[in-house]
Amino acid sequence: MKILIVENDPYIQKILRSILAQKGYTVHFSPAGRAGFLSAKQIVPDLILLDVPFSDTDGVQFLQKLRADPEIESIPVIILITKSQADTKDKYMHVGANACLDKPFRPWQLLAQIEALHL
Repeated sequence: MKILIVENDPYIQKILRSILAQKGYTVHFSPAGRAGFLSAKQIVPDLILLDVPFSDTDGVQFLQKLRADPEIESIPVIILITKSQADTKDKYMHVGANACLDKPFRPWQLLAQIEALHL
């Protein structure tokens, strides 16, 4: 399974790669919103992990654009969100996120969330 991680922080990228590679997932990274959308179109991953917020667009705009594109609209998206953003979970779910995961999280929580999507 190919997973695209839209994340700017190299430390978080390293941690996510370690967790996911141990389970045999192929991991691709892309920085921030616009670049992340272009990467999704190019890679056509099985899953997108979207860390919000990012600087050049917001997660809601990213999801709206993704869900409006027939080529990639069905890709499942898990939002990685800080607890201080918890009040925005409903907004992300409303515009097309499949799940939201509070940061910080344990590796097993991320893997369980991925498995729950039945990809």
